[in-house]
Amino acid sequence: MYRVFCVIAGAFLLLPILSLAQPAPDSGALAALHGRSRPLLIFYPQPPGERPPGASPQKQRDLLKGHEEELKERDVSVLWVPDLDDFDGVSSGKWRDLRRRFHIDDRRFTVVLVGKDGGEKFRSHVPVTIEKLDALIDAMPMRQQEMQDGHHSE
Repeated sequence: MYRVFCVIAGAFLLLPILSLAQPAPDSGALAALHGRSRPLLIFYPQPPGERPPGASPQKQRDLLKGHEEELKERDVSVLWVPDLDDFDGVSSGKWRDLRRRFHIDDRRFTVVLVGKDGGEKFRSHVPVTIEKLDALIDAMPMRQQEMQDGHHSE
């Protein structure tokens, strides 16, 4: 009995140390964009779950449509979750990891803007207009420095 207790206690003591050695859950999806892009993650339920009226991926697509140049100028990469399978071969496990990292309820439509530093900058449960995104991004210190330096994506 004592031996079983020691094994169990040892396992609980090692778990926090082992979890530190694990790579970040989104290392494949966001690491490739870190420092180069501002990911705009659009999480949506499949099948449609709880969401306010008008909160849908199609509504968000409509709001972004025709504004590709503005997004490109601000280094925004739009990533549709769970459709990340189409982005650089990221597996469905990766989008689950993204949902965990950003504490996304699988039944809710959620838009998350991530900065070039990898930190969450904005979250909404309704589709976001390009004007709102432009204003948010243009107010960021890194973006202000980019504008001052004459930065334009290629």
